[in-house]
Amino acid sequence: MNFFDSTPTGRVLNRFSKDTDDVDVQLPSVLEQLMTNILFIVVSLGVIASVFPWFLIACVPIMGMYWYLVKYFGPTQRELKRLDNIARSPLFSHLTATLQGLPTLHAFDKQDEFRVLFHDMMVHSHHVQALPAHPF
Repeated sequence: MNFFDSTPTGRVLNRFSKDTDDVDVQLPSVLEQLMTNILFIVVSLGVIASVFPWFLIACVPIMGMYWYLVKYFGPTQRELKRLDNIARSPLFSHLTATLQGLPTLHAFDKQDEFRVLFHDMMVHSHHVQALPAHPF
């Protein structure tokens, strides 16, 4: 229970809903693309190697550079994913609190304030997701 007491509700909801979305929606299409690309690469390398076997020697340093780039940019990708999850957490927390306190919001006529706050959080969340690739 210590985890749920110390972790905001929005972060827990964000984690479970995003993971479920990844597994249910994105995983099948990504696996299909992966299998298609692997088959395409193996067939292409096989055809090239049968025509020009010296090409396989050039593949070794290319694969080494690719492996280095994957290892170099892996932590960056994880950090960006973490920042994306942190940016979404306040939105989910606010939505959960609003839904749980809906009768109170209606009783004190605070719907507009919460709607404006939700809109501002959503705009902020989308600004984090839509950062330009080139800052110049």
